Amino acid sequence: MRVEELSQAERRVWEAFPFGEEVDFTTGKPEEDDPATGVAWGTERTVCARVIAALLMREEAPQSHRIPAIRIKGARTGWVLATTIATIATGVSGALSRQ
Repeated sequence: MRVEELSQAERRVWEAFPFGEEVDFTTGKPEEDDPATGVAWGTERTVCARVIAALLMREEAPQSHRIPAIRIKGARTGWVLATTIATIATGVSGALSRQ
């Protein structure tokens, strides 16, 4: 996967991963942040499952004494994330809406 091909939202997640930082896509407006309305969220709040899978299967050395992790809030995925045959050595947390 080439970083240059990632959307702005996906790049935010990619760059936060090595540091375990949360990427918050919420707007602060409860009616807009309800996962039930996630299908209406645009590309600015969409992270493709293939990007999440690539990060989960990537071996990443901790940087600045931080543990790599995917922490996403207020985004949606456009695909089902299937990791049945993968070894995952990374933490994952977040609230995603699946389209």
